Amino acid sequence: MHENIEEYLSVPSVDRFYKLLGDDEAVGEELVVWVDWRAAEDEMVADFESLLKTGAISSEFLDSNNEHGFDFFIQYKDKRKRVPFVTLGTENRQEAIVTLNELLEPDYEIRFCVDSAGNDTLAYIPLSCADWRSLEEKFTQEKVRRHFYPINAESPNMFTDYVHPITFRDGKMVVHDPSKRGLWNFICSLFCGR
Repeated sequence: MHENIEEYLSVPSVDRFYKLLGDDEAVGEELVVWVDWRAAEDEMVADFESLLKTGAISSEFLDSNNEHGFDFFIQYKDKRKRVPFVTLGTENRQEAIVTLNELLEPDYEIRFCVDSAGNDTLAYIPLSCADWRSLEEKFTQEKVRRHFYPINAESPNMFTDYVHPITFRDGKMVVHDPSKRGLWNFICSLFCGR
């Protein structure tokens, strides 16, 4: 099991997250994939493969006659899936992570590190499904999911939906009213084109 994750879950806080799992190469390098909001999808997939070392994760862009002029595919072992890009923008990071996560099942699961929310670089931890189950048995499913949120097609888009500060309702992360985010709206209008 991963001692830094267990130590963090024993007394979770943002400071402890960055101390034990943060972006310092000496600390979080072996557990965390950091995804910048400007990251190319194929580079993200390569980062997950670098961490998991399966030898079976790959991706490729192929020319297409669709509105974008290309399709993006991710493959894990003998499973291959097209990432459903809706537009060409930041939201595609989430779509690529969700697609990769679906392909990795039942071997691995990627979860969002909640304490990285609100930053332009977000943290994700891919562990074996058995490791996630063990953590949930030791610390409770609710506690683990409050700090390492499961990613699926119904999850808020961590790159575009306003989820900070993190709140939960009925065990699910809540997307806040974007009209009430003040400074975030201003920053996004400058840098994100929204």
